[in-house]
Amino acid sequence: MSILRRLLGINSNTPEVKEAIGFNPTNIELIEGNGVAYGLSYQDNGNGSSKVKLLISPLYQSKTYECSTNISVANEFKDQLSLTLIEDSAEIDKVGVIFPEEGISEEGEKCVKGLSFNTYGIKQSVNTPSVEHLDKRKLQKNINNGSLANVGNSYFQPRAAKVDNGDVIVIAHNLKDQTLVSWYLKSSESGKFKLLTGEKGVTERKLFNFDNQGQLALNGNTMLYSQV
Repeated sequence: MSILRRLLGINSNTPEVKEAIGFNPTNIELIEGNGVAYGLSYQDNGNGSSKVKLLISPLYQSKTYECSTNISVANEFKDQLSLTLIEDSAEIDKVGVIFPEEGISEEGEKCVKGLSFNTYGIKQSVNTPSVEHLDKRKLQKNINNGSLANVGNSYFQPRAAKVDNGDVIVIAHNLKDQTLVSWYLKSSESGKFKLLTGEKGVTERKLFNFDNQGQLALNGNTMLYSQV
């Protein structure tokens, strides 16, 4: 299919959008943009993983649309995805999706060894909306893939929020270090983000330690964190 798309001159960054037949909004968390609601749905692959699809539901239509992200996740990690509205305008909406990267922990169990922040631009029309994959940023402890600092980490409950200047902050638990950590993504006019790095390529910033992982919520410049 990818070869056919290239022969037809179809950009691989513009996934196909089609009507979501039989869409049932039950148990799907939606976020609302400029008269449009967005969500994530999953198509079971039958092998313990599911394909992730972006849902687009214009409030002025009775239809809901879907497009494939071309990413599959292990079923036990579906609750580790997170959807965030980045831009809400008459011209284009932009949403960010945090995807987990599966790995094996030091104890030999499946874990989320890293994250990726993917940005999608959605343009509405009187017919079918169009979607473009704008950017992907890998989130780990060090920007250098071969760094030993990236080994053995296990992330949980990632969340993202846009701050006032259009930048994005991502926060998650790092279960290995028992810390709440963050990454800062600097925005640009092109729609791409730059992951800010510190000394020796460090991108993960420690916020505070925790004894028992709590519940995390982000809303603009405000972070809410509760522990029992």
